[in-house]
Amino acid sequence: MEKNPYTILVAEDEPNSRLLYQETLTEAGYRVLSAKNGLEVLAELRDEAVDLLITDLKMPDMSALDMLPQVRKDHPRLPIIVVSAYYRDLQEDFNSKGNEVQAFFNKPVGMAQILRKVAELLGENPNS
Repeated sequence: MEKNPYTILVAEDEPNSRLLYQETLTEAGYRVLSAKNGLEVLAELRDEAVDLLITDLKMPDMSALDMLPQVRKDHPRLPIIVVSAYYRDLQEDFNSKGNEVQAFFNKPVGMAQILRKVAELLGENPNS
């Protein structure tokens, strides 16, 4: 697939899942950065221009719950997708606390579903 100008940051502590995101999103033409926890996310966001963040919720050292307030403060318009195996239906709770996320998926989630949401949030035609 042809390259596009978008950079996606993936925060996932599980190496195999992180690799799956990396391979799938790269194949779809995105530039992909990765992080193992919220501390690495904040460092990447300081150093790189990122168009979208996909994050696991529960990660060591700094979870998404701890990281998102700082991300929202520094990057209020950054689209965020949260994926979690531990929590259910938390998008409303996130948004009510000012951590507005554009999508919340429960694991397991198919990569096709993630790709459709990424394309939608970036204003792309997911069928092209």
